[in-house]
Amino acid sequence: MAALHKGNRDGGDSDAGQPEHGFDQDTASVVLRLLTVRATQRVLNQLMEFDLLVAQWLNNYVAENPPSEGNKFLLKLLSHPGKAIPNHATAQVHIVDPRGLAHRILEVRTDMANSVMSGFPAFVSLENTSLMRSHLESTSYTCGSSDKTAKGSMYRRGYNRPRSGEGQR
Repeated sequence: MAALHKGNRDGGDSDAGQPEHGFDQDTASVVLRLLTVRATQRVLNQLMEFDLLVAQWLNNYVAENPPSEGNKFLLKLLSHPGKAIPNHATAQVHIVDPRGLAHRILEVRTDMANSVMSGFPAFVSLENTSLMRSHLESTSYTCGSSDKTAKGSMYRRGYNRPRSGEGQR
């Protein structure tokens, strides 16, 4: 139990398993893997517009090595040797540079992280407010309904209960 809960420098207790900067390492890993997937998709979409042969190669590579592995995916891509792909239609040779693709994915991932983190606290705050508003609206009742079948607050709170002896005749 003591291994799971680390104390901070002041002798007080911090959150269990939390690094000093306050961001959970497991959460960071999940976010990083998700950003890697999204960055890879974005780079692949860009390549489909400009260089179909490289896009085809990256698509095949992604099918064999899922980007959801995050840094493992990028390390494999960085260590993958380059490849020359002949284009028979134009008689040109396209050079696939996996290291260049990995660097491009890293840059896109960094840009995405910066844009997500700048707007994320406000997004979470709005979502929390919306959720609480929805919950309060679904659990709050309007007073003044005279219909006993309506879901008014007077009927729900028991103000319209039969008095003892009235309903037993």
